[in-house]
This record gives sequence, C-alpha cells and structure tokens, in this order.
Amino acid sequence: MLPIAKKYWSRSPHGKKIELRLGPALETLKTIEGLFDLVFIDADKVNYINYWELCLTKIRSGGLLVIDNVLWSGSVLNPEDETERAIDEFNKHVCKDERVEVVMLRFVMV
Repeated sequence: MLPIAKKYWSRSPHGKKIELRLGPALETLKTIEGLFDLVFIDADKVNYINYWELCLTKIRSGGLLVIDNVLWSGSVLNPEDETERAIDEFNKHVCKDERVEVVMLRFVMV
C-alpha cells in the first residue's frame, strides 16, 4: 500500500507537503505539533473517543473534524459486538459535547 501511496503523492503538486508517520496512531498524534483546519478519522473504532479528544486539541476554531463510519450501516442502533458498542458510545459522547456543533451525514456509495 505504501509504494502505491508514494507513487501518487509524487505526482501531486502537494506531494511535498505530505509527511508520512508510521506508528500507533494515538501515540503518533501526540507528537504532531500545530493546528489543523481539517482532521479525518477512520481508525480503530474502540479508540474513537480517544482520537476525538486528542484531535479536538489540534484543530483550529472553525475547523472540521470528520469521522467515518459513525452509523456503521445502521448496526449502531442495536449494537451487538465490541465495534458497534464502541461506535454507539462514541456517537453519544459527541452528541453531548458542548464544545462542538455536530452534523451527521449519511453517504451512500453506488
């Protein structure tokens, strides 16, 4: 996967802006300095709350924090496994978070 990514990064006019960091995501995020306008999270679901809390400290006021798979094909409505329960807990956590304005969008891939 990495050679494919590097191939396309090199073709992009923004390729020089990309800095690859390999390692456990939560630990790696702690080492990144500066603020971001946009953060996209698609990671291990049981740590979504941890990613959320950490990324909120790294996003500019007015920035976007985009989280993938928060509906998990609707299975979070009746969570049965660890992943579904983690996403359900994350959604409830975010909905109660008064630091942010929450918008949930469903995208259907055709």
